Amino acid sequence: MKILLSASACSSEWGSEPGVGWRWAETLARDHEVVVLTHKFFEAHLRTAPKNPSSNLSYRYISVPTFGLSERVYLNSRLYYVFWQFYCLLYCLRTGLHKDVDLIHHLTLGTFRFPSFLGLLGKPFFMGPLGGGERAPIRLFRSAPLRNRLIERVRICGILFSKFDPGVWLNCLSSTLIFCKTEESRTALPSIFWKKCRIRQEIGIQMPAQPDSLSPRRNEDSSRPLRALYAGKLIGLKGVHFAIEAVAEARRRGSDVTLTIAGEGPLQAWLVELARKAGVADSVEFLGHLDRASLLTAYADADVFVFPSLHDSSGNVVLEAMGAGLPVICLDLGGPKSFVSETTGFIVGASSMTVAQIPPAIANRLIELASDRPLLQRLSAAAVQRRTDFLWEKQVSRVYDDIAQYRSTGQSKVRT
Repeated sequence: MKILLSASACSSEWGSEPGVGWRWAETLARDHEVVVLTHKFFEAHLRTAPKNPSSNLSYRYISVPTFGLSERVYLNSRLYYVFWQFYCLLYCLRTGLHKDVDLIHHLTLGTFRFPSFLGLLGKPFFMGPLGGGERAPIRLFRSAPLRNRLIERVRICGILFSKFDPGVWLNCLSSTLIFCKTEESRTALPSIFWKKCRIRQEIGIQMPAQPDSLSPRRNEDSSRPLRALYAGKLIGLKGVHFAIEAVAEARRRGSDVTLTIAGEGPLQAWLVELARKAGVADSVEFLGHLDRASLLTAYADADVFVFPSLHDSSGNVVLEAMGAGLPVICLDLGGPKSFVSETTGFIVGASSMTVAQIPPAIANRLIELASDRPLLQRLSAAAVQRRTDFLWEKQVSRVYDDIAQYRSTGQSKVRT
């Protein structure tokens, strides 16, 4: 099968969405001929990427005018992205690239509110997995800085308006199937298109070259501090302040817990001050941005991964942490809860809590793990084992099994 893959973000060097684009392209090329439309910014990354063993993968680098400014400045601009997608349509019409493909698959950017025009080319068109419809109760942002509270209100209005957004309707009308990362993103779409949707995740994990190289946490003495780790951006939606307050609560109750924070962002100074005011400045370490090798070391040095994000669509770091043998503590909001089970960590029921109840709930789990190291080891062993459920090959296969099943019916479109 020949696939035209739209992945504006596609990089072998970066994680998050660019990493998703590259992993999908590489995985699909093992069994199919794949042509990737991606932004010209990533050409330098992909030229030096590890060579795909097959000859089934090729890239087309698309750029649009930047009026003298750096392309990187515009990579997260919605308006610039719309222009880029329009240029992709023009490129296909000019070159006829789409004429001999079996299907077109839009992958990144994986947000349902960002339009793609490739569905207008008359080929079976599949979108996603897409996210962006996840949201938390607005009350849970009351302890965040004012600017973040305002941003969240604007975002919620954007999600509600999406049911009337022409770009969203274009995506839905031109799509054969729409893959959504979560149920929240599915229900954010106009309801007449829900029958087109399938719930699938876009992120995966790579099995290490030596499968035994990552092992469960050792059953160490409970007199040693429990080392918690957070990795990600320091922005309001990530809920890092809940992790700091949870460590402060655990220590007030006599449990020796520390927290390491890997990442950077606009809230760093505010979070440092929060740790100082909570009396845990000596127990909370800020590492800043880490390269890939350093982050893997941070996973190896930790005992538990705390990820109190309020509405991540996926949470790549959750899978990475589990693959490194870390039990995960997350909230019952967004995508991370899809990966964590009662055998691999804890899901805190924040959706039914007040903002003041979340830190103590996380603290309870930290205290439990600090005092019960056999439990920590059992959860760790299960986390290592569970990584095989989310290998890239399996995640991609789940989506393409759905596509194959649909195509086998002989239909060209799902009727709404």
